[in-house]
Amino acid sequence: VFSAFPPPPSAMRVAVALAAGSTAAFVPTTTTVTKWVVNQTCNSSTLYVAELANATAYEFPPQVIDLHGSRWQQGYDYATILHKQAAAVWEAVTGNELSKLELVIVQAVLDHMWDTEIVPHLDDQIKEELAGVDQASKDAGVPEFGRLLRRGVGLSNFNGPPVGDIIWTIIHDLLEHSGDHPAITAAAPAALPPAARAAALVAAWDALMARKTWVLNMGCSQFALWGGNTQGGKLLQGRNWDWAFNTGADRYKLVTVWHPPEQGAQAYFIAGMAGLYGGIHGMNGLGVSITESTDDTKDMTAKKMPWTLHLRQVLETATTTCDAAKKWIATNSSSGNNLIISAPKMVDGGEAEAAACAKALGVDRLSRALVLETEAGHTAVLSDQDPREAAATVKDPNTHRDVPIGRPIKEGVFRTNHAFDPYFREHAMYPNTLSSNVKEAHAADTQLRYEVLSDAIANGTAQGPLDVPGAITVAAHTGDKCHANSSFATVCPYDTLLECNGNTGSNILSLVFAPEDLDVWMAFERGLGEARTPAGCNPYVQLGLKQFLQGDTSVVV
Repeated sequence: VFSAFPPPPSAMRVAVALAAGSTAAFVPTTTTVTKWVVNQTCNSSTLYVAELANATAYEFPPQVIDLHGSRWQQGYDYATILHKQAAAVWEAVTGNELSKLELVIVQAVLDHMWDTEIVPHLDDQIKEELAGVDQASKDAGVPEFGRLLRRGVGLSNFNGPPVGDIIWTIIHDLLEHSGDHPAITAAAPAALPPAARAAALVAAWDALMARKTWVLNMGCSQFALWGGNTQGGKLLQGRNWDWAFNTGADRYKLVTVWHPPEQGAQAYFIAGMAGLYGGIHGMNGLGVSITESTDDTKDMTAKKMPWTLHLRQVLETATTTCDAAKKWIATNSSSGNNLIISAPKMVDGGEAEAAACAKALGVDRLSRALVLETEAGHTAVLSDQDPREAAATVKDPNTHRDVPIGRPIKEGVFRTNHAFDPYFREHAMYPNTLSSNVKEAHAADTQLRYEVLSDAIANGTAQGPLDVPGAITVAAHTGDKCHANSSFATVCPYDTLLECNGNTGSNILSLVFAPEDLDVWMAFERGLGEARTPAGCNPYVQLGLKQFLQGDTSVVV
């Protein structure tokens, strides 16, 4: 496959670097939880803090909040235990980056979006949880906490760089319904003619976007491997969350375990930080796993269940790969996402059921993990060795020849931030290109990271089927450690993604799931300022969440 970028290291070069322990391709480390220490309780819910075998791995070790009770009770307990931590995360991610005026504009946009566009699409279970959150907020003397939590869901609903969509929301909804909201009046005085007022507000937002590139960061990568690629054919799934970094939010790292009370529902966990009420990745008690990386499609909407809450919905009830994919498609997505959905079981039945599911999903055959390329109102499902990925090309501006860009593999799928289904390629915000034009650098960046991920998988499996440490190496090597793409002005050199030599790079969480064992390894961003290191450069913690998913907390103290 021709690459648009400087030739990557050969498999031999990377293998030699790994064997030598060179910084050019570092070897990630792991540690374990020796015990979970009770930190705080509320009703039947408990916040635990990990005590790690490597006590120096993290100054602020991972936490697990284990939620039980009715929907209302779980929302109440979440807010009671976490409202201070979640508020600190919001301040770290927004307050340290935005001026007071900018922050109030962002909050006005998110509040309006929630109240007028999201609420009609919430299910009764989420509404009941949020009622519990609101009551706990009042009881704790912080009545605005419920609003803050909702803003976080709204912010995560705008995936990647949706500037045009946010401006559309402002002009066509916010200005129409906001009345004399002080944030809007400050940026665009009501005395101005409507067209001038709209232009003033858009100008204020544009100025914010031009200076605050953290809102636009697009990273993340993910993969799933099984069969001949892994030891014993076991399913392994990895993900890098590349987002707002070096904020100080790393001290509030959190895994949330939900126990839905409804008959037949599955316990599941989501991971990130306190206040991340929706899920951006997670796994349930049957091993159904979902990871995500932004897809740069133009088409998104706030007028659906937010995708982060939808992810929680699917984990609650999905039992197989087929079931999870169908349940996602039934509600569809609110924004551009590449999802990898996997499970220990593809279907409950045999080959006939698998064939019927494949036909329903529009793939040639069903595989243990599927890619769902989504946007508002549309989902394409792709399997391993998918012909659409194999057929994807871009035009070389110099030779005018079609150049292949897809690298599908057998018994594995992987994605960064672009799609391969033809429909989505037509709707891409930044079409794949070989050009070095600044405006097209994002497309070059996501393609480069796709190739790095492809090489990491190929280099790893060339040594033999991967075990968990091998999958961790793939994840660690593909998390963002350069962050030249923060302004879309350039592309990180290939080798910088294999190095851990500084404090840059937006990789704040890196993880590997072992769904058949209900186990997970997570590495977190560590530190602040010059001492900060990206997640994949830090120890991966084996969290052993099976005990929480199955209700066994006998190992805690």
